[in-house]
Amino acid sequence: MKLRQRGMPMYVSLWCVAHSRLEFINVLLKIGLDKVIYGDTDSVKFIGDEGIKIIEEHNKIIEEEFNKINKKRNMK
Repeated sequence: MKLRQRGMPMYVSLWCVAHSRLEFINVLLKIGLDKVIYGDTDSVKFIGDEGIKIIEEHNKIIEEEFNKINKKRNMK
């Protein structure tokens, strides 16, 4: 009964976790697993400077996606 009273279905949160893990793995693979020392969903430690450009490009794509969503929803 409590699940029905929630504002958002639990499956949305499960999808969010799965999607964030997929994004994380994709960034690790672009950097190169042999260069990654540590990583979790909000940080990555790696050897060399090539990974910085990869992360900056990924963050730019995410920012563009958020801007598109915010324009449609009239949010800031």
